Amino acid sequence: MIQQFALSALVLSLAVAGSACSKKNSAISQLSGAEAQRISFGAPQTVHTDFYSKMLSCWFGGQQPLLNGYRTDTKPMLTSIAGERFPNSASAIRIFPDTGQGYRGDQGFEVEFHPYNENTLISTRNLSMPPELAAKLRRDIETWAFGRGDCGNGAPQPADTLTPSPPLQYQRA
Repeated sequence: MIQQFALSALVLSLAVAGSACSKKNSAISQLSGAEAQRISFGAPQTVHTDFYSKMLSCWFGGQQPLLNGYRTDTKPMLTSIAGERFPNSASAIRIFPDTGQGYRGDQGFEVEFHPYNENTLISTRNLSMPPELAAKLRRDIETWAFGRGDCGNGAPQPADTLTPSPPLQYQRA
């Protein structure tokens, strides 16, 4: 009985000591309120650039863009320290309604790119996007985080590169 108690105490103390020594990543503390987090392999700036290119093609390109009537903005994220705001190592892509007034913090949808070890932690925040549309955006982001480059609704091309299909030719047998 005493041996079991001593063994349990030893295991408990090792677990507590191990958790105290574990490395905490600052990216995790910046995610309060984020909806989905995914790890993408590569540095944040590389992943950000790759995702932005896919967003432009999949969501804003083609003759009937998924995000018609929306704009995008990319900026470094800010950290508040003693009441002042400073850029941090994370960046964000913000998608918001094109009202001509620019981005407001309570509009649209955000995709954040946080450094996480040698990779990137991607999180999303739906601020005011219709739920069905936000779900489509999240689905594409998850697809891209896993390394696939396709769009959830096909792969639209930019409008200036689209060409009409040739008419069908019917032949008699």
